[in-house]
Amino acid sequence: MENQSLPLEKELEPIFTEKLPAFPENIKDLLVQVIPWLALLGAIFGALSFITLVGAGSFLSFINIGTGAYGGSLWAMWLGIISLGAITFFCAISFKPLKNMEKKGWNYMYYLSLISFVLNLLSGAIIGAIVGAFIGFWISFQVKARYVN
Repeated sequence: MENQSLPLEKELEPIFTEKLPAFPENIKDLLVQVIPWLALLGAIFGALSFITLVGAGSFLSFINIGTGAYGGSLWAMWLGIISLGAITFFCAISFKPLKNMEKKGWNYMYYLSLISFVLNLLSGAIIGAIVGAFIGFWISFQVKARYVN
């Protein structure tokens, strides 16, 4: 099970490791040190935002239902809130394994990039989805060898 690849990992890895320029070793070292702390910040700010948005979303849902205004934006708002929850969850659980340079932490970072890509596509942010996924996967695959089982 340890050697089982993640969804699309085998297809994406050659693109981001062989076809694009490699990062210098000192940049990889810096990224490996900074990434866990960025994940922790993402978890903290994501959790605060999630709590705030759940409260605001509940209030806005109540107003929409009370006034009979069933706009298409209500489902999109809740999709965004649930998406934020999923991203916050992956940021939170990835901190310790990333800090300890465990492969599990890299897997979480990979899933975070993949989920963010899909959720951005669903929200209609196609250019943002492509640019974000490109940067996320490039960084992920460049530092992958630094994370061990």
